[in-house]
Order: sequence, then structure tokens, then C-alpha cells
Amino acid sequence: MRTMDAAISNTASNRRDPSRSSGLRRYGRMLVNRRVFELNKALRQTIQENDVVGLVQARETQPQFTSWVENNAQRLGRAEPMLQRLVETTLTHPPDWLTQTIMGAVERGVRQALRELSQPNQLLNPSDVGEFHATAAAVEVQGIGWETKRRILRHVGQALETKQRPAELMREVRTSLENVTRRRLILLVNTAVVRALNAGKLFAYRNNGVLRVGVEAEWLPKGLIRHRDHNHKWRDVALVNVLTAGDDNVCEDCEDIAGDGPYTLEEAAGLIPAHPNCRCAFVPEGDRRFAEIEERTERRREEEDED
Repeated sequence: MRTMDAAISNTASNRRDPSRSSGLRRYGRMLVNRRVFELNKALRQTIQENDVVGLVQARETQPQFTSWVENNAQRLGRAEPMLQRLVETTLTHPPDWLTQTIMGAVERGVRQALRELSQPNQLLNPSDVGEFHATAAAVEVQGIGWETKRRILRHVGQALETKQRPAELMREVRTSLENVTRRRLILLVNTAVVRALNAGKLFAYRNNGVLRVGVEAEWLPKGLIRHRDHNHKWRDVALVNVLTAGDDNVCEDCEDIAGDGPYTLEEAAGLIPAHPNCRCAFVPEGDRRFAEIEERTERRREEEDED
């Protein structure tokens, strides 16, 4: 009984995450949290404890003495290179700190594909694929670093203009680190890992003569559906008495992509992840899982025609 329960649990888990990449994504998120923590600590020491921006002096300076002391423009100009250096050394240096995770995702995709094709002992070298996706991730990390620096400097400028205290400025900076920097880096990790893993699968398929592939769509928990909110961000929203059949517990966009397959390898490249945090995975044409996808899609279309 225990073995059967474990098998059922494993099947449900694979449907929730067809890419089977949770370990890699978890490790990547751990790297993100460590980087953001170090940046937050360095900024707190610089801004709040050492007041390198000069907010205390700016608050205490009397108007009649402004021409004798450092003005706000000079304070901002002095603080800018120091704050930029902090972001670079803690967040984006080296910019390829996700490389090991991305390369591991490509290699895992290759191994998954070879097991699907009953070629588990075949040796392939996907280093070119891994380097490409690792470089793409590093570029994204740099972009998030630039946005982080821009937001920190904007907070500093506003703090100088409104004569905030260092602790008040640090609270706003911390909010940006959580809502922008950490969130975007975690989104990058989740998406880049799945993209790299599927690129590894396509590489292995191509080297074994597979010409077309299908998509195994991730299934959402029963009673949930994914949609874009008014800010065009993806959300999992609970529904009541709507999703009743197991066949409907799948993201609509992912289901459409799966139903429109199979795809040539050229068509499949870049097709998934279909949305942020997507966990869909490619399967070779003729694979049992793809047959199930076709059957579900056909049943759904028949039901729509009847309605």
C-alpha cells in the first residue's frame, strides 16, 4: 500500500512539475536570497549606520549656511559611486553566479530525454547549449543589478530632498530590494532553469533523430487557475465550483500550447517556458504522456463543440 501511495504521489508531483526541476530551482533561489541578504546588510551599514549620504548633516544645516557646506547635489554625487560599487560587489559580481545552476539544468534535461528514449548511457556534450543559456542568465542578472542601482539612487535623491532620516531611507531601500530585486531574481531563476532544462532535452532529441516533440503541461492544484492581473502579472487565483474535472486543472495557455503540438524541433525552441514560473516540459512525439495530452485536448474540444 505504501509503495502504491508513493507512486500516486510521485505521479501527481510530476503533473505539477513536468520539468522535475524543483531541486535546481530551490538551489537557485537560495543563491538569490544569499546575495540579496548580503546587499541589504551592506546598504544598512553604509546608509543607516555610517550615513554616507549625509542625511543627518543635511537635516541639521541651517539655510543661511548652505553655501558653506556640502549641498544635496554634492552629497548625491559623492554617494553614487559608493552605492553602485556595493550593488556590483554583492549582487552582480561575478555576473555569472547562476552558471552552475543553469549548466546543471541543461545536463538534467539531457539525462531526462535520454531516459525517455531508452538511451540512459549515451554520452552527449551539451556545453554549447549550457554556455548560451548561462550567458543569457548573466545578462539578465546585470539588468536587474542596473535597475536595483537606479532605484536605490532614486530613493537617496528623494531622501535628500525631503530631509529623511537614514533609517527612513533604509526602510524604502529594503522595500525595493524585496519587491523588485529579490522578486525579479527569483523569477529569473525559476524561468531560466526550466528554459535551460528544455533546451537540454531538445539537444538530446536532435542527437537521437527525434524530429517532433509535444509539450507536457504543468497542472495547477484543483480549484486554481492562472491568469494575468491588471498589472499584467501572472497570478494563481482560486475558483469555486468551476474546475471540477481533473482534466481541467491546467494553465489555459499551457494547455493550448500542448494541444497545438506536436512541434518540429525548430518550432519548439523557445516555446516554453510559456509564462513566468512555467514548469512545462517537452516530450518526444509518440511518448505515452503526449498521447494522453492529445486525448484530453480532443475531449475538451468535443465538449466545447457540444456546448
